[in-house]
Amino acid sequence: MSTGHTNCFILRVTQLIFLTLHLIPTVLRARDAELIDFFQNAPIALHWLNSDGIVLWANQTELNVLGYEAEEYIGQPIMNFCPDERELV
Repeated sequence: MSTGHTNCFILRVTQLIFLTLHLIPTVLRARDAELIDFFQNAPIALHWLNSDGIVLWANQTELNVLGYEAEEYIGQPIMNFCPDERELV
């Protein structure tokens, strides 16, 4: 490989490394922020539970509908917020 081709190859590899280390993470962070905003501000109530039924996350719509602050809701068993069947009939 001639010196000119070697220099061109090194330049291309350097550009690829720059894109991988700097540009792609920036784009991914922006996409993450968009996705978080989409779920947090969705017009429907959404929550995420662990396998024991503990609320790990809820969007603002769910909190507004149920009338709770995040501190009151997150970390609690979801069943604490479900009406008792006997009370409904």
